[in-house]
Amino acid sequence: MKTTRTKAITFVSAGWLFSLTGGSAFAISPDALVTGATLSPLSYVSATELEQPEESGGELDLGDGDLVFGRAGYDSMTFKVSGGASSRSDTWVNGSWSYNTFIVDELELSLELAAWGLFQSDGNDAIAPSLSLLFRWHFLIEEEQQDWSTFIEFGAGIMFASDEVPDGGSEFNFMPRAGFGATFRLDDYGTRLVTGAHWQHFSNASVFGRDRNPGRDGIMGYVGISIPF
Repeated sequence: MKTTRTKAITFVSAGWLFSLTGGSAFAISPDALVTGATLSPLSYVSATELEQPEESGGELDLGDGDLVFGRAGYDSMTFKVSGGASSRSDTWVNGSWSYNTFIVDELELSLELAAWGLFQSDGNDAIAPSLSLLFRWHFLIEEEQQDWSTFIEFGAGIMFASDEVPDGGSEFNFMPRAGFGATFRLDDYGTRLVTGAHWQHFSNASVFGRDRNPGRDGIMGYVGISIPF
């Protein structure tokens, strides 16, 4: 709550209590006083510093609630590296950046841009950019300081590769995924370590014909840093 200091001038005269505070004047008759004390007709003056709430259109300033991790409106960006392998011994790595926001309490929406290296056991290796939309439900969040959270995630994206992924497929692929992870607060500013693992799938959903949709499934792990803003 914001406060401002003001001078209060209080005096008693003829049994009446008078007070001048912050430009306002008050007068209280002896009958209205309930202190049980008899007021002297003598007058005196005292100056006292008082703390009063600053007017703000009838609403109190309770602080910036958007900066509480896990609450709706909390925004951050994440830098992350990932790696994994497919059931066919392909190796996948990527580096990514994402914008994250809690759309409601505990539910985080992420828009992720990634650059991939795809090292295939069959066919040519490839590089690729991707764009994904992800949801994370932080179903457990440490309550006092938000020191840690655990989550499950799911989402999907699209990828455009420099070669067929996998071999015999297409350069364009859909990328559904699902997994779990955890975050850990690293400092008072709210920087967090993010880590987890997820199932990853690549396929073109047969948009180029069923004979060109071999598809791939694999497991990936990741670690990253999330910074609030």
